[in-house]
Amino acid sequence: MLFLAIMMPNPPTFRSSTCAVISGSALCSGLKGIPLSIKVMLITDDSASYSIHTVIVPSDFTLFSGIGILFAIAWYVLQIIARWNIFKKAGVPGWKALIPFYNSYTQYELTWSVSMFWLVIALSLAGGILNSLIGGGLIRAIAGIMAFAAMIIEYPMANHKLSKSFGHGVGFTIGLLLFESIFMLILGFGKSEYIGNTTKNEM
Repeated sequence: MLFLAIMMPNPPTFRSSTCAVISGSALCSGLKGIPLSIKVMLITDDSASYSIHTVIVPSDFTLFSGIGILFAIAWYVLQIIARWNIFKKAGVPGWKALIPFYNSYTQYELTWSVSMFWLVIALSLAGGILNSLIGGGLIRAIAGIMAFAAMIIEYPMANHKLSKSFGHGVGFTIGLLLFESIFMLILGFGKSEYIGNTTKNEM
């Protein structure tokens, strides 16, 4: 005589399920909710033997979460490769695109000005320090204005300088501002060629 018991800690509500044992494997269908695994214990009273099987039951939530994670990883890898290619087009070793902070410094060096990079860093740090150490109303407002100014001026200008360095204009800059990831892929994998730091050429 065979008894089948399903054991789950705090099981979620689900519709009726059907479980069967085929060649020592437990198969379940119709499960709802988001259980990651179900413990199925088979108890045979004549031999007093016990066996435990773990059934992985991916729900709709788990399935879509997994697909989303895989897509995010693939998209991130594409972005890394695109930035690597952008640096290579500019005659810079691609590995520099992998290092946080240094990759921004290198981009400023290639497309704008290193001094502007340090100015943005200084404004951001000063705003943060003022905001944390001197928390008064006026000082906090000044700190917020400094941080906002650094962001609102630097970000569009940095993208415009990047766009111009690869021979593009205002339209491409707007694309970088609104859909940066997509337009970085266009720069990295497309036919755009690095024409040099236009800021230096303008001086």
